Amino acid sequence: MRKTILLIEPTIIPEGGIRSLMDRHRVVVAPDGKTETLIQWIRKHQANAVIPNLELIEGRVIEACPSLEVIGQPGVGTDNIDVVACTEHGIPVVHAPAGNAVSVAEHTMMFILALSRDLTAWDSRVRQNIWQLKNSFLPFEIRNKVLFIIGMGRSGREVARLALAFGMRVMGYRRHPSPEVENFGAQITDSLSDGLSNADFVSLHVPLNAQTHHMISVDELACMKKSAFMINVSRGQVVDPDALYHALHSHVIAGAALDVMDQEPPAANHQLFGLDNLVLTPHIAGNTHEATKRCVMTVVEEVDKVLCAKPPRYIVNPEALNRKTLQ
Repeated sequence: MRKTILLIEPTIIPEGGIRSLMDRHRVVVAPDGKTETLIQWIRKHQANAVIPNLELIEGRVIEACPSLEVIGQPGVGTDNIDVVACTEHGIPVVHAPAGNAVSVAEHTMMFILALSRDLTAWDSRVRQNIWQLKNSFLPFEIRNKVLFIIGMGRSGREVARLALAFGMRVMGYRRHPSPEVENFGAQITDSLSDGLSNADFVSLHVPLNAQTHHMISVDELACMKKSAFMINVSRGQVVDPDALYHALHSHVIAGAALDVMDQEPPAANHQLFGLDNLVLTPHIAGNTHEATKRCVMTVVEEVDKVLCAKPPRYIVNPEALNRKTLQ
């Protein structure tokens, strides 16, 4: 039986993925991802699945649209989706946890190299015809420097692999032991303060939840060396923005690189924009051509499995399947 799948314009699904969906199901495209628009289009077309980009899928969307059977997020994080509401209504949420780990790791290494070489400052100096090194920041090598990776999931382990190839000394933070991680070549610790105090670079690779919200704040930044750098490629709310601003403005730490911010898009007058020891990118660490294709095609397959009553491989809330069976 053909089901209806709702995409959102502009969709990130490549033509091959859309053709794959249309071979098996009916595909409709909403003009935008606003909550009222989603409710209107899901109800109008009795959509059975939604594949968003990063649009919010609020609980009231779930409650107002009983036709929904599955939501597919083409990426790792699902904090834009009310997973609790989905579970309560027996709606599985599927994602692509392995799709963008390489891209995120490469972006992290780009940040490390850019910070160690003061890349943005030197780019600005060249454009101003300032070539002299005298009385300015002297770049340094990353070999033998300590990288502390907070979150040793797929992207964290990939960063460790690349950093070790550069000759860095790698520490990893993980609260729960895992043979896969412990045998990876990094020194694993369950002490956040120990890792922070030893690190030359700290890189965040954790999901956003109640335990990780503002896990890096005043006390954690105070643990770091004045010469150290903070990198965040996870979620903006993992770092307390006021604490980070103070640490950068007062040179508690040397600098930072952020692919994510506490508000996206940020306000034009965001306090961090006034700092010159900060590198920013617009939440694109995992958005390479290759990663996008892998993530999207994985989610297309996972959504199709659920619609065809087959067990999905990458499900965020497996308990929803049990609840769905009971309904």
